[in-house]
Amino acid sequence: MNKKFTNDLIGMQVVSTGGQLVGKLDDFVFETDTGALENLLVTPAGDLKFTELKTDNGGRYIISIRKLKSVQDVIVVDIPKI
Repeated sequence: MNKKFTNDLIGMQVVSTGGQLVGKLDDFVFETDTGALENLLVTPAGDLKFTELKTDNGGRYIISIRKLKSVQDVIVVDIPKI
């Protein structure tokens, strides 16, 4: 089992399974009662707008941890191609 520290992940590029740049990982959301990781907060990149994704008050995409597919050189999430 590979492990990564959150400090190593913050700032990493996030791409869709279709290969489109979504943005950069900015933060995580945890459930405080269970400690379960729930969401990734991603700062949008460029002019592409993933309109099916919810955003927080700061304009960051809120991506469910269930959409996470892999973490290697980039973070890959399963969201539809634009």
